[in-house]
Amino acid sequence: MICILSVVFSADDETKTKLKKLLREAIVNAQALVGTCDKPTDVYQLMIDLY
Repeated sequence: MICILSVVFSADDETKTKLKKLLREAIVNAQALVGTCDKPTDVYQLMIDLY
């Protein structure tokens, strides 16, 4: 399964800071989820760039 997500948007500094926090939380949640996987069968890569 391939999932390609791409978005371009404009925002102010306050919104960007909130989005960075939200993305950090999502990554922590993803790490916790995959950490409980007993029998992994594939390797995946998740990349998020926010400048």
